[in-house]
Amino acid sequence: MDIIKENKETIAIVFYEKDWKKGLNFLTEDKEYIQVATWWYDKDRISPSHKHKRNKRIVERTQETVFVKKGSIEIKLYNEANKKIKTVILKSGDIIIILGGGHSYKILENSTQAIEFKNGPFLGVEIDKTLI
Repeated sequence: MDIIKENKETIAIVFYEKDWKKGLNFLTEDKEYIQVATWWYDKDRISPSHKHKRNKRIVERTQETVFVKKGSIEIKLYNEANKKIKTVILKSGDIIIILGGGHSYKILENSTQAIEFKNGPFLGVEIDKTLI
């Protein structure tokens, strides 16, 4: 797992297929707007039935997670000053959690499949995005 930081701020966490651990493994800290964990359990493991309470939260930015199911993606990461700080290649089974700064994606293989998760609500391109 790679934790990419710039001036003590975590920009992204890259979790590779090889990084899986048995049990529940949170990849993000409690303070982040998006919470990401991996599960690795054996048959018949039961999670108690539950629901999450409604709580008001103040969300100051969109954070996103991308899981690559098939293929590969090149991701360029930028700091808060819009300077490119790292390029990461994700392959099948890899995950990136983008917590700060900016980013771009380039699909590297035909038929690449990925799932993107973001916190919401989405307020529209004009409010939620700034092009670098």
